[in-house]
Amino acid sequence: MVVSLLPLPRNGENRATMHFSIPLVAATLATLSSALPLQENQQLAFGTSGSTRQELAAAFGSLPVKLAAKLEQHIASLPEQRLVKLGDDEESILITEGEKALLVLAGKRFIDVTEEDLTIAVAEKQSFPSKLSYNTKALQSLFDDLSTSEMRRFLQSFTGFRTRYYRSDTGKQSQQFLLGQIKQVAKSNKDLKIKVSEFQHSWGQNSIIARFEPSTSAHNVSDSVVIIGAHQDSTNLLPFLAAPGADDDASGTTSILSAFKSLVHAGFQPSQHPVEFHWYSAEEGGLLGSQAVAQEYASRGTKVRAMTQLDMTAYVKPGTEPRIGVIQDYVDPAFTKFLTTVAGEYAEIPTVETQCGYACSDHASWSKVGAPSAFMIESTFADSSKAIHSSQDTIDQPGYSLDHIKQFARVAIALAVELGGGDSVAAIDTTHLRLPGLSVSAAMPLFPTSPAPRQVPLLNSACPWASSEEDLRRLWDNPYTSAMTTRTATLEGFPDDPSLHQVTFFGADAHSTANSFGFSPHPLSSYLSWLRPLIRQSPKRKLIIVSIGGNEEEIETMLRMLQEFADEVGETIAAEYNASCPNIPGHPPPAYIETQLSTFLALLARYASPTLKVGIKLPPYTFQEQFDALLRCLVEVAGSKGGKEHPISFLTSINTLGQGFVLADQMTDVPSDPVAQRRKPVEEVFALPSATGGLAGAAVHQLSLGNVYRLASLLRSSSSPYLQHAPSLREITIIGVGGAHDAASVERFEKVGADAVACATALGREGTSVFERMAGGAVQAKL
Repeated sequence: MVVSLLPLPRNGENRATMHFSIPLVAATLATLSSALPLQENQQLAFGTSGSTRQELAAAFGSLPVKLAAKLEQHIASLPEQRLVKLGDDEESILITEGEKALLVLAGKRFIDVTEEDLTIAVAEKQSFPSKLSYNTKALQSLFDDLSTSEMRRFLQSFTGFRTRYYRSDTGKQSQQFLLGQIKQVAKSNKDLKIKVSEFQHSWGQNSIIARFEPSTSAHNVSDSVVIIGAHQDSTNLLPFLAAPGADDDASGTTSILSAFKSLVHAGFQPSQHPVEFHWYSAEEGGLLGSQAVAQEYASRGTKVRAMTQLDMTAYVKPGTEPRIGVIQDYVDPAFTKFLTTVAGEYAEIPTVETQCGYACSDHASWSKVGAPSAFMIESTFADSSKAIHSSQDTIDQPGYSLDHIKQFARVAIALAVELGGGDSVAAIDTTHLRLPGLSVSAAMPLFPTSPAPRQVPLLNSACPWASSEEDLRRLWDNPYTSAMTTRTATLEGFPDDPSLHQVTFFGADAHSTANSFGFSPHPLSSYLSWLRPLIRQSPKRKLIIVSIGGNEEEIETMLRMLQEFADEVGETIAAEYNASCPNIPGHPPPAYIETQLSTFLALLARYASPTLKVGIKLPPYTFQEQFDALLRCLVEVAGSKGGKEHPISFLTSINTLGQGFVLADQMTDVPSDPVAQRRKPVEEVFALPSATGGLAGAAVHQLSLGNVYRLASLLRSSSSPYLQHAPSLREITIIGVGGAHDAASVERFEKVGADAVACATALGREGTSVFERMAGGAVQAKL
């Protein structure tokens, strides 16, 4: 790794210069008692002083003849004259580009100051908040997206280039590989417009910049940019030897690439400042790449909010505890203090203060043009890797840790959100909205992907408007939901009689329905055939909940079919047993009968698996004993699968309230509803010719809120008598259904303890556009 923070002479001012050549180096080396033969895999530790200590502390004179000859050839091939500084108080030295190799060989840090112009600056003095805007819980979904297996795959390829030395052919090739990876990530979210560009350099290995533009709807947006950087190049002590550079600095490159990927997946659009990720070229050549970028930004007047460098983020010295080193020298104190606060909140390991000395990494380039900069490293400087700048700097070296890289990625994500503004991705803690004693489900097993930021997950419940292949396509494509539910399917299909099975809207603005529908006329096999191409076209878009109904033998067969389907498509599927439909003649809802409820819950629990989540749709309960019966059954099956999670992943509450009666003069037309259009009542007196049906929508909203509140209390309140017998009850997700149609109704459900909110009547009334209103119109789900 190679920082200068003190001003150098301005353009046109005299610079003291000193030129040295190989003969001078050799003569100097002869006086050094510390000169030892250099092996190809040997690394000389950097000195901590800016003093040249008799001009050089390298070992040119002790090199094997073959290596010395190659070094001479290298030096001769790069005769361009450059000015470098070796320390704050050191005079500028005139050397050739090739002679830089002598400085690296000596373990001397340096900055190439040839092109710098200290008359320009990018920022005035910045202040930083004393308190953070978010917390770990708010960004947890972004952290969950970080994958060490993906990191390993990238690192294996990136460190597979023999060297990433900035003037080598493989250095150019590795830069193009990295560019392709970044572009691929940027294109993975078509809803974001991320600019990925190359910053051209004369030596051929270009720096790379990826930029998140602020949201166009954001207020108080500043044009000063937040920068998070790492360097992509590597070097050996001799530039022509192998330099995998796994720690220096493929690790930092990976940390910020992983953070970038997580932000893209989450749909990050800064609300305060643009955010840029920089992968610099030629850091090992004297901060050449970052200096060129910083000087360009300064010359065109681009302001910088803050710049953070990540250089060496993988190594944990055996026998020590993992820590994040926060450099204290040659950095901006105010920003470094803020960085320490951010790391303290969002990293899972502690920070430690350390020093790195002069010319340490690319943040120095930004300090010189006035930008607040800070620098994170893998440990204290004393405990950092000693394998850098050698062929031993590989991902297989002892102490190399992908989990450590991941911790730095967490901090990079947090910096982007905290400084850039995270309204688009940060989930707001709504615990304060809930009634006393209630909490959100700890596991949320039903929703492994993130819901829409700033609110609970949204979805549809099993209903007539999720019946057909076309219905499912519309629900699948909706960007505001995190899951979708099919209409309740049976093994063979439910007999459908249009003269009996009808739905009517009634009440103010048609926000209530009564329906006499039974289950879906389509068998389960039809739904699976419709779902298969959706998943294959766009896997992991959202969780699919397949609603099923029937007797015990039929349900068991369908659970087997769903497990086989989940295995086939390679995705997690949820099965919801409809134990609550009031419109099945001769079959009262099993959830009202404790013995039947116990039987079906035990059956569901047997088939629960990591790829088949199981749950149950409940009817409206109207007295305490009904809730107690349910809880007794849930306690019975709590330990049936072992482990900490309850085998029943979710409860959907509530289904329709049976025996509703709607007269024709109460009916409200909803011309846009195709089901209502097809099934007009044939009598003038009754809106439902079959006389009675299940009530839904606004007519049951308060009853649904009461059911959700009672369930949440029994599952999670510390005063619940059932938790001592089955603590895993806390892990069950509650989906609230009944009258949800806008953001206010969703908030009411959340307040009483719902973890997710579904709608049916509003879907039939307005179509899938209702989910945007339920989401408040502000954000889309992470799909």
